[in-house]
Amino acid sequence: MPVFSFTGLVIGSVIYSFPFALQPLRQTFAAIGKEPLEVAATLGANRLDCFRYIILPQSISGFISAAVLCFAHTIGEFGVALMLGGNIPGSTKLISMMIYEHAETLNYARANTVAVMLEKTIKSSAAISGIGIHAGKYVNMVLHPAPDNHGIVFNKKTAAGNILIPASYQYAVESELCTTIVRDGEHIRTIEHLMAALSAMEIDNVLIDIDGDEVPILDGSAKPYIDLLKKTGVRTLKTPRRYIEILSPVELKHGESILSLKPAERTIYTCSIDFKKYPVIGEQKLTFIMDCEQFINDISYARTFGFYDENKRQQLYSRGLANGASFENTVFVHAEKGNIINDTGLRDSQEFVKHKLLDAVGDMNLAGNKIIGHFSGIRPGHSLILKLLKQLFDHPESYRMITRAARAA
Repeated sequence: MPVFSFTGLVIGSVIYSFPFALQPLRQTFAAIGKEPLEVAATLGANRLDCFRYIILPQSISGFISAAVLCFAHTIGEFGVALMLGGNIPGSTKLISMMIYEHAETLNYARANTVAVMLEKTIKSSAAISGIGIHAGKYVNMVLHPAPDNHGIVFNKKTAAGNILIPASYQYAVESELCTTIVRDGEHIRTIEHLMAALSAMEIDNVLIDIDGDEVPILDGSAKPYIDLLKKTGVRTLKTPRRYIEILSPVELKHGESILSLKPAERTIYTCSIDFKKYPVIGEQKLTFIMDCEQFINDISYARTFGFYDENKRQQLYSRGLANGASFENTVFVHAEKGNIINDTGLRDSQEFVKHKLLDAVGDMNLAGNKIIGHFSGIRPGHSLILKLLKQLFDHPESYRMITRAARAA
């Protein structure tokens, strides 16, 4: 992580942005006395799209340092969203925490804090097609950019016309072996891997055209969707993103399963699975602090898994389940012998628990806003996570809606 000294940042800002100094200085002075959200609305509306947020300092020295440092935002599309305290040492510490990722122009790093605080969509439309794992039918899907406050919405094409189905817990129903949303009698199944990819890439708004009853399974992981989103690109919008901050624990118990949401400073997932009958899986536990790059590198490739039982296979088929499952999209464990029967084996020794965590990330995205808190799931499942979300929203004292204006990314 590049760390810029205070002096170096000031000197660099002045050298590279002196011709542009007057306008941001006027905007900074004009923002005095306004609330952070008002400042964001004022500064986010101007032509310099990279400059979005400034939390005003509480002292003259802090204000002067803020005014000077603001000039950094004029360098191309790269800039710094400054969250400054009342003194220079405090400001320097926060700045060093916030300026990171990869330097591309003039050795300046992109300010990831801007992307974290504001809503996102994709830059352009992107198509993807494939087999649905349960119906076994070919499905076509196109993702489109969407405006602020739109959310993730599926546009299902039917003979009677199009039906918009928000990807929300309010439209989700308990279903077997997948996550399903329903509206006006029309359903879309197996949305969890796409939802996990959208969550990891911090995409809040997208319209998804689909001509079938379920999202393509692809290779059984979230990786192909991550690759699609990276290819189309991500665009930052102007509206501050709102988060659900967990204030008090919410817990759900069902048989041997225990799921909970607890207060935390960041978004954290812990998943535990226990398949003692199958030593190839055994007991696995994983805690993951949500981070886009780490999710892509360490979690997104984990595939769905199932138990191969020739006698039960026909029963699943008759219930409309697993008709599209194959060695190309599922890790199969032999129900009797307990071995993995895929020729390619596992991608990771923890692939089983990583996939459970991946599913949890996708299912928690049904909340409609990103959650700041610690999700813990012992033997988690799609229907249980849906119940946990409904329990959370049934207890409004357990959470509050906030922006990340006063937090470092």
